[in-house]
Amino acid sequence: MGYLACALTMAGLHVAAACIAHVLHGKKHGHYLPMLLAVAALGVPFYLPVHPAWVRFVFALTAAMGVLRCVDLWRDKTPRPLFFRIQHIVTPFDTRRITRGPSGPPAGQTFTVIAFAILSVPAFYLVRVVAPAHAGTSGLLLRWASGLLFAYALSDVVYGGLRTALMAAGFDVYDFHRMPVLSRTVKEFWGERWNRTVSAWFAEHLLRPLARRGHAKLGVLASFLASATLHSYLVLVAIGGPMTLVMFGYFVVQGAIVLLELRVRAARWTPTLGHAWTVTLMVVTSPMFVEPLLRSFEL
Repeated sequence: MGYLACALTMAGLHVAAACIAHVLHGKKHGHYLPMLLAVAALGVPFYLPVHPAWVRFVFALTAAMGVLRCVDLWRDKTPRPLFFRIQHIVTPFDTRRITRGPSGPPAGQTFTVIAFAILSVPAFYLVRVVAPAHAGTSGLLLRWASGLLFAYALSDVVYGGLRTALMAAGFDVYDFHRMPVLSRTVKEFWGERWNRTVSAWFAEHLLRPLARRGHAKLGVLASFLASATLHSYLVLVAIGGPMTLVMFGYFVVQGAIVLLELRVRAARWTPTLGHAWTVTLMVVTSPMFVEPLLRSFEL
């Protein structure tokens, strides 16, 4: 399947899901067909050419976000216009949290985006050119370290750049990414700072509903298992193979760490100890995330 055909097929399935969700809103079992269409879109990226793998990754991400947004439409009891539903399901962020506001991004945000964009260049060079020239353990360590830096910088460029563009267009936008490196617990990293669009989705649909029923720890576990499934799907579409299991295992490990933090009350530790704990664990476990990601982008 060609790229245009794939894009049109996925867009058609998502728009159809939004339209049907609008027509069947409030009706018993009215979410079944929209969800079926959104889930069907997950299979479309598998029909793309094998290379470049990063294109398959991006298409898979788009399909996965469509499923998350469709769940929003299913569980949202507020009557919404049809255009809103279409816009919501094809947008990578939560449009329910976007309003018109003062134009222009916050002071310093544009500078931050530019700074991380500049930082990503040498990080990419280290991954692409320098690390392959070193054999053995030193090469792997350099690859993972520079890959971690590249992934962190690039994520800030993407999230920060998108927020900057939206605010420049006159929208009041929540912070997609809030300096994850400042986290004092792994729970804070994933729940409050890193990719706050997805973390808010997990909190809304898994964490808080289970916590209200007295199953807070189960909510944490369910959230990380869902995240593991989501990220593993992206790797499966891009490159398949053992890296899919490595990515899944990474988020299982992260969930276990968060449960440990709750048990030992890590949130009450001193800021210095908490920050050292978080940075150490995120760096030590990062190869399980970085290696599948780099291979998915053919680096």
